[in-house]
Amino acid sequence: MLGEDYWPIMEILTAYVRKNSSYDSQLKQNPLKIEPILTNMQANESTKNEVSKVRTVSLDIQAILDIIMKRKYSFNSGEINHLNLSKTDLRNANLRDVNLSGADLSKANLEGADLKGAYLEGAYLDVAHLEDTNLFLAHLEGADLYRAHLEGAYLEGAYLEGADLPMAHLEGTHLSGAHLNRAHLSGAYLEGADLKGAYLEGADLSGAYLNEANLEEAKHLSFDQLSKVRTLYKTKLDSELKIIVKEKYPALFEEPK
Repeated sequence: MLGEDYWPIMEILTAYVRKNSSYDSQLKQNPLKIEPILTNMQANESTKNEVSKVRTVSLDIQAILDIIMKRKYSFNSGEINHLNLSKTDLRNANLRDVNLSGADLSKANLEGADLKGAYLEGAYLDVAHLEDTNLFLAHLEGADLYRAHLEGAYLEGAYLEGADLPMAHLEGTHLSGAHLNRAHLSGAYLEGADLKGAYLEGADLSGAYLNEANLEEAKHLSFDQLSKVRTLYKTKLDSELKIIVKEKYPALFEEPK
């Protein structure tokens, strides 16, 4: 049974994070330090990684995140409202095993954050940045990841059943052994993604970019699913399935224009 002060306290804490850990607040506090991060969108990968390591959450923000991680309740398990952490800058934050089910993380920057074992079922992650994030064994069932950036994220063994990932950026993502049954990946960018041994039963791959992706040993991957993708150029597939698809749709294996 939640105390009457529980949710107001949660709102105060999350409001503090939104106010003091956003791009706007960082610009006001230290415009010179934040400028390279904001203007580095098209920089090379090595520079991006160096900049990412510079920015991390402050001690007060991490202390609040620690409180959120240790709380007893979660959405639909005592809490009836959604935690609002939208538009927050939580790069490189420690969020291991945190329960953010149903939380609003839309437009949040979680690049490099440690979300290993986190619970994100039904969370809103629209246009969120999760590049190089550790989501090993994370629970993202039913999460809304529309247009989210997950380039280079570690999602091995993650649970993504029924997750919405249309137009999401998953280039170079590690999804080996991930559970993607019934996931919506239409139009998703999966160039170079590691999907070896992933569970893909009923996953919508229509229009997905799978060039140079690894789909070897993928579970429940069907001819019908692959016939609807945008490209299979240099994609690694089990030999029998590759032969069947290539015979019927040879154009999928040609270099995309």
